[in-house]
Amino acid sequence: SFFHLGNGKPSSVRNLSGDLKEAREASLFFDSSLFVLSRRRDLASRLPTSYPIGSAALVIRPFGPSPDPFTGRRSLHGGVDFSLRPAAPIYAAGSGLVVAAGQDPLWGNFVRVKHTDRLETFYAHLQRIRVHAGQDVTRGQMIGWLGQSGSATGPHLHFEVTFKGERVDPLHYLLPPETGANDGSGL
Repeated sequence: SFFHLGNGKPSSVRNLSGDLKEAREASLFFDSSLFVLSRRRDLASRLPTSYPIGSAALVIRPFGPSPDPFTGRRSLHGGVDFSLRPAAPIYAAGSGLVVAAGQDPLWGNFVRVKHTDRLETFYAHLQRIRVHAGQDVTRGQMIGWLGQSGSATGPHLHFEVTFKGERVDPLHYLLPPETGANDGSGL
């Protein structure tokens, strides 16, 4: 008998203890997070928990080991790639300071936002950038448009979350998007 838990991977009954341990850890994380956030509303707005792209976007490449689209070699994909129509708006996932915004041969047009002293987000392959380094942004503020700049196989947003200098899976921290909110569908 197979069933799915939060990580999207099928689990058998034999792996249930590992899945339960993961669920307990997630529960403790959310309990402690709610405790802190209920007392620190200023911090709550800074945490990058909002989707950086419209709710109609599809995840086309998840975080984790996968084949590189150019070399075919398996390596860590340190973010999540979202697909939506070209020029769809890209939003700040949380409030913070734009510490870098510019152009890079690999990443194309990019934006890096520092949310706390230990937490940053990175947005790459943008068509155009709407913000500049040194600018404060708020959660949900438009920071650019989806594109195919840099080394990209098609139009998409590459989105990363870095915590204490380590890239982590953004999908573990993003709250489900509200239908119709920031959907970028143009409808």
